[in-house]
Amino acid sequence: MGVRLLSYRKYLVIGVIALICSKFNAQVTQGLFFEQIKGMSDPSAIAIFQDSRDFIWVGTWGGLFRYDGYGFKHYPSISHDTTSLSGQGVIAIAEDSYSRLWIACNNGLNCYDRRLDRFYQFKHNPMDTTTIVGDDLNCMIIDSKQRLWIGTCTRGLCYAWLNKVKTISTQSPVFYRFVKDKGNNSILNNFVQSIFEDSEGTIWVVTGDGVLNRWDETKHCFQHYPLPAKITQKAGFTELWMEDTRTHNLWFTTRGAGIFAWNKRNREVKWYNSKNKTHYLSFDIIRHIWRAPDNKLWVGTDGGGLVLINENMGEIARYTYQSENPFSISSDAVYRIFPDRSGNIWLATFNGQLSKLNSYRTAFHLIKSQKGLNSGGINHKSILSLLQDRKGRLWIGTDGGGVNIFEPTTGKFSYITKTTQPHGLTSNAIICMTQDADGNIWIGTYGGGMMCYHPATGKIDKFIYNPNDSNTVRENHIWTITTDRQQNIWCVTISGILEYYNPHTRRFIHFDSDPLIPHNYLIAYPTQMLVDSRNWLWITTSEGIIKLDL
Repeated sequence: MGVRLLSYRKYLVIGVIALICSKFNAQVTQGLFFEQIKGMSDPSAIAIFQDSRDFIWVGTWGGLFRYDGYGFKHYPSISHDTTSLSGQGVIAIAEDSYSRLWIACNNGLNCYDRRLDRFYQFKHNPMDTTTIVGDDLNCMIIDSKQRLWIGTCTRGLCYAWLNKVKTISTQSPVFYRFVKDKGNNSILNNFVQSIFEDSEGTIWVVTGDGVLNRWDETKHCFQHYPLPAKITQKAGFTELWMEDTRTHNLWFTTRGAGIFAWNKRNREVKWYNSKNKTHYLSFDIIRHIWRAPDNKLWVGTDGGGLVLINENMGEIARYTYQSENPFSISSDAVYRIFPDRSGNIWLATFNGQLSKLNSYRTAFHLIKSQKGLNSGGINHKSILSLLQDRKGRLWIGTDGGGVNIFEPTTGKFSYITKTTQPHGLTSNAIICMTQDADGNIWIGTYGGGMMCYHPATGKIDKFIYNPNDSNTVRENHIWTITTDRQQNIWCVTISGILEYYNPHTRRFIHFDSDPLIPHNYLIAYPTQMLVDSRNWLWITTSEGIIKLDL
């Protein structure tokens, strides 16, 4: 057994910690740590979608990418290849009830055939009024009635019933068009900036003249609601992204005037921008908005990073790209905010690839201590150690209540405590625990030595210091414990004695006088110990780290 001593002195460790804290202080206090998902050949993510098979699809100005959790597959537009995408710029992605993926590009519409791993292109034909209204697509949704709505930059709006198209290889969708006309029953402007379906199934269309167009299903025409001119004249581009069903507010983003909420019932407006002290927003060029489960508004800006807003207070936090911080967002241009079905939050950024926030909100449940060693709950308020066994049970080591065992399937506790009986603990102060390959729980205590608990029988093997017996622990205060690949037990006592126990031979080896392990390195408060995949034993202390090649 070789030994390697890593002499990282305590001053160096403290210095490194101080350096990390000074660099990452703002991000740590804000509490959000983003994972940067790299691998796309084009970093300009402008659309993101999760399909029914849990693939993440990302639209960029360099084609479409599919992420399977491990890597990306690229689907570019290839000239003269009608089985590839019709355009390089992927504007929007949606999935219909037949699990077909529809991709809106800057040069036409596409449908992805999963079986053949190819695309079918649908382009505008000026000689056929049932084709899409134009190829310069700007937005797209599939509504609850399985209608595909498409908005263009210059040609107006159209929709098609997807449930009437059974086989995409032999059928083309039939589109119904809406363009600006003098009759005032259609949209009032051919520049369609966004399309949205609210909770009541109503389709809303924002056009370039600052008008909100509401589709009337009964009369088959559009009703028009001019948005506040003081906002739209500064906006340049206005998009409708979400609805608050509690207040009936529709939420809009603008490219130059912040964000605003417009009430469907009374048409009142609440405006957030950089000049509004009551509803302050530090950046006015906005790309996307999303309401989190805690009702905070997440706002993606084009250059100002990610902003969090409390509706009553305005901006409460802002997250920006930090070159020295690997856990910051990957770019300050946040084009899309997307929650997946696992609770992760994805940010599609421009020139920064993807950022992923794992499990935005984790729910914690407080289990309070109860009086009495067999109280029905946790029997002591001071918790010293935790271990989850292979059956999913949680072993809780307390400072006076022994071991509390929590069964998550029933929510009930059982207890192992100090008694005068043979199956009782030798101490109720449980410092550390580990489980061996046979399912036994090894327990290190303060004042009671080391024990091995056999769950199948309830039997406890006890190893207590005896000055007349060299085949036991050298001290009764066990500070950390682990097992190696051969299922030997390693523990360190409070005064720094490294103990080795072989359960098969039932023999101890003590390293308190081993010349290969300077005792003064272990004596200064051993804290943790583990065996890695290469069977190296690592021990951390207040004086540094010790590594043993087992």
